[in-house]
Amino acid sequence: MMRGNLVPVLVFVFALQAALSAQQYTVREIKTFGGNASTPGGINNHLHVAGTASEANSSQVDTFLWSLKGLVDIGLPSEGDAVNIADQVVGCADFPSGQAHAYLWTATSGTQDLGTLGGIYSCAFAVNALGEVVGQSYTASGAKHAFLWTQSGGMQDLDPNGGSSTASGINDKGQVVGGYDPHNTNASLAFIWSQARGIRQLPSPPGNPSVTARAIDNLGHIIGNAAGMSTANVAVLWPHLGQQGVQLLPQLAGSPSGGAFSVNLLEMVTGFGLIASTGALHATLWTPANGTQDLNDMIPANSGWVVVKGIGINDLGVIVAQGTHASDINIHALLLQPVKH
Repeated sequence: MMRGNLVPVLVFVFALQAALSAQQYTVREIKTFGGNASTPGGINNHLHVAGTASEANSSQVDTFLWSLKGLVDIGLPSEGDAVNIADQVVGCADFPSGQAHAYLWTATSGTQDLGTLGGIYSCAFAVNALGEVVGQSYTASGAKHAFLWTQSGGMQDLDPNGGSSTASGINDKGQVVGGYDPHNTNASLAFIWSQARGIRQLPSPPGNPSVTARAIDNLGHIIGNAAGMSTANVAVLWPHLGQQGVQLLPQLAGSPSGGAFSVNLLEMVTGFGLIASTGALHATLWTPANGTQDLNDMIPANSGWVVVKGIGINDLGVIVAQGTHASDINIHALLLQPVKH
């Protein structure tokens, strides 16, 4: 899911694949603004993390950009949903106008209001290495449409004739994925969009009338989620831009439901599963070699943490996640780093 230069990253691929079968992770809490809760939005290949956290002694939540060198607060009530290789952060923020709009933040230019498609609200969910941003915006008629924003072209409606849609992921080739409901029937279809071919439906798994694509990497791996009347929520994978159909990813053992959030160049997928016996959520990692694993089985047993959702994974296999600690019930942003063998 995370964006960066493809060639240098591929140097690590074979070594990482060989180590996957016995992989363990260290757990680090991402310390933010001193408030009670935090959640990550994404991670880049520099191990810089964007997310959302509460302020100390306040109900306000702000976007953070975290690294081992320090912490940045973008300065507006906001959520941080993604960060690219250039440390450009996107999400949605409450601007002085009183409306919540999608934004693009950079260290040099600050927070830029990306506007809307004519409505009162927009939010950005992903950004690629070129600074191209995707998300969802209200139109003047109140419809919710997927958008692509570029510095030169502004905000473009990706499905102007559709019912409702949202764009959730974009890679460095400008390929966009998301979900759309052409006839407002509450049954989403997954799509891929490109400048050359426009919007196209991705294959749907059998028995799942509602499906949406969540993320796409630079090799064309697409992940998403499906839900149906006769089946539980499940994570899905479209290899090779959906040209080889769609694959249902297995649930955790005994789990009736699950989902996916992120994918990297190694086709490692992070997400979550519902533990039927307790009703708790556990973060998951799926790989082609090992299937779906509980990330809680891959961290130190005495850490005190329960990892509940795997939100993002970069191309080096480093994961950002939501977790709870034995000492409190609040959600915290966590960094899970592979243990070197």
